[in-house]
Amino acid sequence: MDELAGLAPEDAFRLSILRSGFAAPVLARRLNWSESFLYRVTSSEKYFPSYEDLPAFCLAVGNTIVVDWLFARMAKISRDNPEVTPGYLREQVLELSEELGQVAGKVKAAVADDHLTKTELRGLLRTVLHVSATVIGLAEALRAAERKVGRHA
Repeated sequence: MDELAGLAPEDAFRLSILRSGFAAPVLARRLNWSESFLYRVTSSEKYFPSYEDLPAFCLAVGNTIVVDWLFARMAKISRDNPEVTPGYLREQVLELSEELGQVAGKVKAAVADDHLTKTELRGLLRTVLHVSATVIGLAEALRAAERKVGRHA
């Protein structure tokens, strides 16, 4: 579930709700929430249910995507401060090359029939978000290493 780490929290809630198959009014009733509260949880205004509401949310939607996202983010945070060495950089470049090759292959397959379905677009978006998370992680590591080296080194 590492690909979840690249999602914004509201996107994790949206994905969880989408996978539930329930319409917003039905889900709000299952949670005993107002529809406006449910919509605010999926907005970018950083309005989230309390930690005590998360188990009930997971039960109501029938999945643990939000919890999986939380653990993926925690793992990402722990990886965000690697020591930047030539070996680390080589490893990252190889990983990015492989991921970009996968993106290229998926794009070629998706456009082969000259038509893109919603499922294909979502799959491509997931793949691109994963690559962007890798790139952002590399940029963060380089920035952190730059700060450690100091101004006049």
